[in-house]
Amino acid sequence: MPTTEIELARVEGAESRSVQLQLQADGAVRLHAYDKGATARLTFDRDEYEFWVTVPAEAVEHQKTQEQSRLLGDMLGRSATDQQFRSLMLTDAHAAFAQYGVNLPESYDIVFIENKFDATFVLPEALDELVELEEAELMTVNGGATPLSAIGTVLQTSKSLRVPLSARVLSDSAA
Repeated sequence: MPTTEIELARVEGAESRSVQLQLQADGAVRLHAYDKGATARLTFDRDEYEFWVTVPAEAVEHQKTQEQSRLLGDMLGRSATDQQFRSLMLTDAHAAFAQYGVNLPESYDIVFIENKFDATFVLPEALDELVELEEAELMTVNGGATPLSAIGTVLQTSKSLRVPLSARVLSDSAA
């Protein structure tokens, strides 16, 4: 059962067509289309034709990861040549992300810093010894995160357990 269904197109009449995008509960995406009329009859030898294709959640996540990595790379690349944008990243990271269509919640603290040393390391917040981390959180702390996780997990990791963005990016470049 789809979690969300979005109608992308609808044409009514002798030749009718509907196209829907369904966001499945498991994270998969399904494109569903239905054609009715002379074109369906000519093409498929039937008065109506229905088809769908489902992209598994893993493939959707992979594509999202690729896009997030590209976006962060674009931002960092621009910061090397556009002093005004670099300044914006250093003073208002939310506004910098917004220029790329990413609206982070105001409650999320994100900071870009100048690397004025040979290496810059940002320590994670201290945790109570009794706190057990989930597998995904352990990957973030031990350097298993990817540049895309800097954006992707930014909204998923709880505030008390998150690792600063600069630590994630640094751990990826060192790998």
